[in-house]
Amino acid sequence: MNLCPRCNIALELIEIEGEKALMCKQCEGLMLRKLDHLMGLSEQQLLESEASEALFADHPQVDVTGTVACPICTQPMRRYVYSTDSGVTVDCCQSGHGIWLDDGELAKIYDYVNDKGRRPA
Repeated sequence: MNLCPRCNIALELIEIEGEKALMCKQCEGLMLRKLDHLMGLSEQQLLESEASEALFADHPQVDVTGTVACPICTQPMRRYVYSTDSGVTVDCCQSGHGIWLDDGELAKIYDYVNDKGRRPA
C-alpha cells in the first residue's frame, strides 16, 4: 500500500488522460511518473480529470516545507525548484519512481510551462 508522504493515509490510483497517478484525497498531493504528458493537455482536460482537485492550493493547513519519503520506495525524495526559475519546489524520487506535487503545484507548473506564469523580461 502506498501512503501519502504528508498525511500518511492510503493513496488512491487515478488516471489522467491515460496516465496513472497516485493521489491523496486528504491533502490532494499527487505522485506522478512524469510531467511531460500532463503539460501537453489542455486546461479543460486537466479540469475534467481526476486530478482537478489537486490544481487548486486549498489546503493551507498542510505543512509542505519538509522533505518527504517516496510513496513507492519510502526513501527520502530530493527537493528542487522545477526549471530553476518557476518558483515551484517539487520532490523527486532518487530511484526514478517519479515526482511528488503538493496541492496546487501542478497548476503552477502547468501555467509556467505554458507561459502563463512567466514574468516579462
